Amino acid sequence: MEYSKALKLTELVLKTSERGPEELVAAYRIQGLCLSAMGKLDDAVMDFRRLLAIDPSFRLSTNVSPKLAAPFYQAVAMTQDQSRIRINHVAPQPQESLAGLELTVDLESDPLRMVGNIRLRYWTVAGGSKHRIVTPVVGLGKVSIALPQKLRALQVYYCLDATNSAGSVLVRVGSIEDPFQIALKARDKVAAPAEPPEKKAPEPEKTASMIMEAQTNTLVHEPPKDVKTFGGLELTATLKAGPLDKKVELIRLKYWTDRSTDEQELFANLEGPGQVIFKLPDDLRAKELKYYLEGTELDGNVLVSAGDDSKPFHLAVDPLGKLTDADWGREQGRGSTRWYTSWWFWTVAGVFVVGSTFAGLGAGGVFDGGAGDVDYRVGIGVIE
Repeated sequence: MEYSKALKLTELVLKTSERGPEELVAAYRIQGLCLSAMGKLDDAVMDFRRLLAIDPSFRLSTNVSPKLAAPFYQAVAMTQDQSRIRINHVAPQPQESLAGLELTVDLESDPLRMVGNIRLRYWTVAGGSKHRIVTPVVGLGKVSIALPQKLRALQVYYCLDATNSAGSVLVRVGSIEDPFQIALKARDKVAAPAEPPEKKAPEPEKTASMIMEAQTNTLVHEPPKDVKTFGGLELTATLKAGPLDKKVELIRLKYWTDRSTDEQELFANLEGPGQVIFKLPDDLRAKELKYYLEGTELDGNVLVSAGDDSKPFHLAVDPLGKLTDADWGREQGRGSTRWYTSWWFWTVAGVFVVGSTFAGLGAGGVFDGGAGDVDYRVGIGVIE
């Protein structure tokens, strides 16, 4: 009965999304040991085989009783010649355009058919908002994932995950910290042949009103008022007119906050004078926001701007309502605890372990968390 409670917890973890490989390994480890203790040896062997398909180097601690560990070592023997789950990807060379670019991922090995999807996570500026594209997998082989046709960016950072059907990660190539990167090809600038200067009539002297008109025919932005939160905030910019000799192709928003001085960027494509709307990340939490806008060519050459890094627009707000610094720390830290290190799992798991005696455990036997950066050892009547 108590083992069933622990199995329900691990099954819940395996059916939820956003778990990492180490969390799936922990879940299969606990599930396999519980099944072994319940005498369901074939099921235990299968769970341990799934664990080894994710991490073939994993080994149980020597503190686990031989009877409980037997299905694990049976699984190890069965997987000696079995490849781990493996995907491969080679980043393409610089491109003329990133819009609609197809990225190819090769699912080289999936011995137990655990992979349900290949997921692309990409962003266009370092530390910027992450976007996702998920493509189902029907078997081994190459999978193509296309970037959006409307994508306008100077470069793309990305990483790739092979996930189970629930959306938890089995294996990764690239990461948020060490991503792949694709950039636009450098444009060769060819000098135009020199032409003899034309004789022009002297231009009339510019009046103050003419100068003011030239200044306002650029990039216009009106900061929003009475902002309650920066998460999902929309900022509007209007290009009334660009320089006559060059075309503005992108509007770029650069911003930073009191919580992170690292400058972030958002891009919007613009074909001729008009309006663009930037939406800040929904999860942005800050009390102060500073930003400015630039109209650029695709190669990043700035043609017009509204504000700059020395004189940015400045908004101040307390989005969650009179939060102390301690409250802000708790808010920022939510959701960061791994399930198998959290109080709720070990409270429930500890209740059934402490309140019962494991089948197959002799006096002083131990139910061990196994190898890795977290080593939980639950003994009879004690949680270490």
